[in-house]
Amino acid sequence: VADYATKLLPKFGQWLSQIMGFVGSVFGVIAGLALVPIYAFYFLLEKHGIAAQWRDYLPVHDSKFKDELAFVIGSINEYLVAFFRGQVLVAICDGVLYTIGFLIIGLPYAVLIGVMATCLTIIPFLGAITTCVVALVISLVAFGDWQHPALVLAVFAVVQTLEGTVIQPK
Repeated sequence: VADYATKLLPKFGQWLSQIMGFVGSVFGVIAGLALVPIYAFYFLLEKHGIAAQWRDYLPVHDSKFKDELAFVIGSINEYLVAFFRGQVLVAICDGVLYTIGFLIIGLPYAVLIGVMATCLTIIPFLGAITTCVVALVISLVAFGDWQHPALVLAVFAVVQTLEGTVIQPK
């Protein structure tokens, strides 16, 4: 019994350590996710005060350099906001075009794939590739022929061409 207990206790200790580490990491993720809305609420509540006095948060003494730094940071912020708005508009257009194209070819879950494309194409390349792979898998499973995957690739090619030549430049 003593020999068995000495062999079992280290394994039990390792198992308990792994479980506690997992529980701790899950708790950390949940706590982090719970804090995001709280921080967002207070940032939105104090938005006007922060926007009016954000220059005061720069760790530089009042000088011409501080004015120039504030101008550069403000310009970068404006361009990032404009870029993100543009990406959201492109993602919405892509999602609508994918939905229409997949509905035309009769692909099951076309609207769901379009919504997924809208959410994922905010991230360049990742959304388009994921949407294409998902649509190809669904077309292969649903129809079992080569024509429907070819039609999915055609829809993908048309949407990507429209995005690259019309939507993105505008």
